[in-house]
Amino acid sequence: MDAGLKRALPGLLLLALAAPASADLYLCSDDGGHRRIQDRPCAAGQRADAHVRDKSISGQPAAPSQPRAKASASPAATEVGIRRNKGVICQLLDAEKRDAEAQIRGEAPPPVGESPKDNLVKIERQRSRVGCEAS
Repeated sequence: MDAGLKRALPGLLLLALAAPASADLYLCSDDGGHRRIQDRPCAAGQRADAHVRDKSISGQPAAPSQPRAKASASPAATEVGIRRNKGVICQLLDAEKRDAEAQIRGEAPPPVGESPKDNLVKIERQRSRVGCEAS
């Protein structure tokens, strides 16, 4: 896992849990192997390694975000947003896990200067912190 991605992931998790309105996320990498998670499509010259589309709990596309009428959301709406964002983050971590496993099997080259086995341990630690289902 890229050092920048490792540093950014805890902040991304907090940001995602705090803002449940939209969760389309893109995992982009450049020719140097640097990876970045962002909320807009990858720029020219970047490769999209993963794109997770925001889905509601029922699997239907989420409704467009609406301005909040009150300062606080209802507990039920907040819980749905947290579960939705958790699902998006878990999908990105699952994509990272598949990449690391392919690198361990020799099906894909590992990032320069990184150990796929160490990355897999770090990915599993993040999956555990977020509370992703065992796969």
